[in-house]
Amino acid sequence: MDVRTTMLYEDFQRARLAAVEVTDRYREATADDPYRDALWRDVVTQTDHAQQLLKRWLAEVEAPEPELALTAR
Repeated sequence: MDVRTTMLYEDFQRARLAAVEVTDRYREATADDPYRDALWRDVVTQTDHAQQLLKRWLAEVEAPEPELALTAR
């Protein structure tokens, strides 16, 4: 991996961790917590951000060609 793709992957990892942390805070919030709706919006936003970074990283790295197994039957 080159420096750009490495940095992009690290950005994805940080965003993923942030999404997990806000999801944990949402799960720990009580049903009557006045911030619960805002926490849910943060969950959605953070998860979407991590997903977009993952897609960008996957587009940057070269995926190995799958080997086709040719078997005679």
